[in-house]
Amino acid sequence: MMIAFVLIVTKPDTEEQILSKLSEHEEVIEAHFVTGEFDIIAKVRGKDIREISEFVSKKIRTWEGVQRTVTALSIKEIKGKSTY
Repeated sequence: MMIAFVLIVTKPDTEEQILSKLSEHEEVIEAHFVTGEFDIIAKVRGKDIREISEFVSKKIRTWEGVQRTVTALSIKEIKGKSTY
């Protein structure tokens, strides 16, 4: 199982809509509305890089209100709840 963090830039006033869509998908472990350069950070899981890539490119990036994404793959967890 692989974990990735998807950083999402949204159009104004679409954050709640996108957070709601994220919550509908089992790939999404956590989703947060944040401050800074990005508007939302989602922690997602997949069996491999390809599965994560397909979820991001074929789902998240196609949603109304999503302007841009950056995906960072987790290569090692130091502290957390890896019981996914």
